[in-house]
Amino acid sequence: MTTSAVVHLRGFAGPVRGRVQWPEVRNPALLVYFHLGPSNRDTARPDAVVLDVCLDPPYETALRDAAAVLGWAADHGSELGADPARLLVAGAGEGAVIAVAVALQARDEGWPEVELVTGETPCMTDERTST
Repeated sequence: MTTSAVVHLRGFAGPVRGRVQWPEVRNPALLVYFHLGPSNRDTARPDAVVLDVCLDPPYETALRDAAAVLGWAADHGSELGADPARLLVAGAGEGAVIAVAVALQARDEGWPEVELVTGETPCMTDERTST
């Protein structure tokens, strides 16, 4: 059985809604899972604390919020009971695109190592330029 709690984190543009789900294993990884808008997907994993993050559009704001949340997770993962050396990031739809972007940002800026885990196909449509 997984334990969960609703959280509000500080994002770039204001509070970011999320849900933390804890597995019953010791020393799990921390998976930060991004999606835009509400989701009723079950993101619980038996091997990871999951921080399921609901981002709000527009894309640029969501990307900055995601970077802020991932930075917080890198700094505070152990407070959630996760192994701080095992930071994972993933997403659904546009959240998968954001997961890729923040993983690359983390690499480029020398953050702690982030492993990209994508279980879903990213949405590659750029709504700013498509008709």
